[in-house]
Amino acid sequence: MDIIGSKNFIEKTQAALTVLRRKSTREYNFVTTHIQRIFEYPNTFMYIYETPTYYVSKSKIDNPIWYASCIFKEAWHKWYESIDNNSTLYDGLECEIVSLQKQIQFLRRFNNTEELINQIKDEIEFKRNDKRKQITIKGNKKFIKRTKKALNLLKEKDYFSYKTVIQNIGQIYQFDISPHTYLDLYQEKISAFVNDAVSKGDLKVYAAALFHEACHAKLYKDASIEGKNPEEECSGYSAEMYCLTRQIECMKKLNADDLYIRHFIEYYDIKWWEESNEVKLKRKH
Repeated sequence: MDIIGSKNFIEKTQAALTVLRRKSTREYNFVTTHIQRIFEYPNTFMYIYETPTYYVSKSKIDNPIWYASCIFKEAWHKWYESIDNNSTLYDGLECEIVSLQKQIQFLRRFNNTEELINQIKDEIEFKRNDKRKQITIKGNKKFIKRTKKALNLLKEKDYFSYKTVIQNIGQIYQFDISPHTYLDLYQEKISAFVNDAVSKGDLKVYAAALFHEACHAKLYKDASIEGKNPEEECSGYSAEMYCLTRQIECMKKLNADDLYIRHFIEYYDIKWWEESNEVKLKRKH
């Protein structure tokens, strides 16, 4: 397994892997079979394609037992993908809950982990009862129906992306004045404004576009909590490249047509967010 990052990150990752190996050689081998690389990154997520990579933020690595349990959980995510050629289970609700249950089983082998276990139990409860998070959808009947279909598609095929959307976007509006889909970060509930070209187009592309906007909203919220400048963290080149990358990963999980995926890969060379003054006004780009 390759570990890529700062000296401190490499040392703490090696310490977590040592925890795994000492507790169970079988589980250590399970992890190294399904995760080929662990990469230091500002945000935490699992990338399952080509070289399966666990991207990890600094906030995850200080406690070696917790970090080891997170690595173990992500290996289970990859295992689900490996037994399902269409990747319909990976990041789905079943996979999320089973992986979290495996993480709890791992943590129970250690003393003083009850608080961590309770955090995971709360997350499982949320996943089983996500009606607590409701998004208001405003538009004509066709728009509302289409948007609900896109959200249900995410919920069924890519639960992680679905959770990101419902936790970070409060309202979705039909809005065909602008040629772009964009966020308004300054309402009481963060709102996504979607033009008809997006909502009436390919359903998988629409679902991934909602996830893209939710990634911006999450960057904004996280920066506010961490005392950083939220407008700087959620906009500009780095933010757009991150959200675009996550959007493309989501499209792959949804089995979107390769033609659409290639189209969005081309966006890496286009500063599309600078083309609309309206986007700059609303998202401060």
